[in-house]
Amino acid sequence: MKGICFVQAISLMMCAMAGFAQQPKMVVTVEKFENEANAPTEFFNSLRTRITDNIVNTRKFEVVERQRLASVLSERKLVDAGMTEENETTPQAGKLKAAGFILYGSVLSLGVDKTQSDVVGLSAAKGTAKVEIQLRFANAESGKIISSKTVIATKSQSRMEGDGQQVSGNVGEQVVQDAIREAAKKVTEALVDLAYPTKILKLNPSDMLVNLTKEQTEIGAVYEVFSAGEEIKDPDTGASLGASEELVGKVEVARTSPKFSFVVPVSPAEIGAFKVGMLVRRQDEEAAKQEKIKARKEAVKTFESRF
Repeated sequence: MKGICFVQAISLMMCAMAGFAQQPKMVVTVEKFENEANAPTEFFNSLRTRITDNIVNTRKFEVVERQRLASVLSERKLVDAGMTEENETTPQAGKLKAAGFILYGSVLSLGVDKTQSDVVGLSAAKGTAKVEIQLRFANAESGKIISSKTVIATKSQSRMEGDGQQVSGNVGEQVVQDAIREAAKKVTEALVDLAYPTKILKLNPSDMLVNLTKEQTEIGAVYEVFSAGEEIKDPDTGASLGASEELVGKVEVARTSPKFSFVVPVSPAEIGAFKVGMLVRRQDEEAAKQEKIKARKEAVKTFESRF
């Protein structure tokens, strides 16, 4: 097989591998993120690495680092100038194409707030980490910003010690890494929703197939399903602003696989309310948490009303 995987990664039309044609993947260049939060270098680098890894693991994109792209272009120029010889690993002329999307942004918050209280013989520590990113998605060919989105992830962790016994581990560092993982997941979800919106692929008698891989989701995750409505246009420019959406119901992931997942309706929604092609988006974690609290309170109120 001639050429290298990297050449395939930066070409919008991928060459066949081992003689078998493959569907072309959209290419994404992960650009520089500004550390406006002045976060520690290890946390900042960890965030960017996790974002890149998560995008790769969707299996929907070919991810190219801008620095690596510049290196490949330089190598091609040396060959064209006759300063080095071409070989199997040399990027092929005419094969270097711009990425479909450029992803960049600013990290506005990345750190942890710690609180500690001491009582006789007992010490309790709590860390609450927050990651806030202002994302930008741009078209690589035109440089035009396609979408802007703010991603926020928070995680909390507590630890107790007593009678001189200490628990190993740094609660601050652990909770920051948890928040980083959650933020990277949300960034990836935003990219996938922009490039390849999750949709219902097939309806079965009791469940549905959606284009979510096992790396993108997990059993028990709840998603909201929307139907596309009337197209909305800007009254001044006439440009399309997208279509209005109507919430149809919620579904929960029952099984996952490398290429798709099975979801089931969440009561009171029924399978008959859904249709192939409807949009599927993960429910906001904070909203889901508030719904559970509300449902729990209503259950308690209903129970107490019996007496």
